[in-house]
Amino acid sequence: CRNTPGSYECVPEITCANILCRVGYECRDAQCFDIDECSLPTFAPICERGEVCRNTPGSYECVPEITCANILCRVGYECRDAQCFDIDECSLPTFAPICERGEVCRNTPGS
Repeated sequence: CRNTPGSYECVPEITCANILCRVGYECRDAQCFDIDECSLPTFAPICERGEVCRNTPGSYECVPEITCANILCRVGYECRDAQCFDIDECSLPTFAPICERGEVCRNTPGS
């Protein structure tokens, strides 16, 4: 039942039994959620050698495997997990004394 001002009304309980999700989605707790096909054991070999599976909303795609060996990052960036990330020089112990007394080191993108 649902409370209404001065009364009540009976409404059907919302469950996965009465929810239809789009292709590539599954119902859990009366809501539709994307299925991560890449993490399903039955989908493990879906991509070709040299490709990796990337989950997309409602589906997946096979993309070329990229490693740090074939990624060149700009100066001030480092490669981790096949992506370029800014190096926070202020947090590196070797850079600790770069600021003068009374100054604060503030990282900026790429430097």
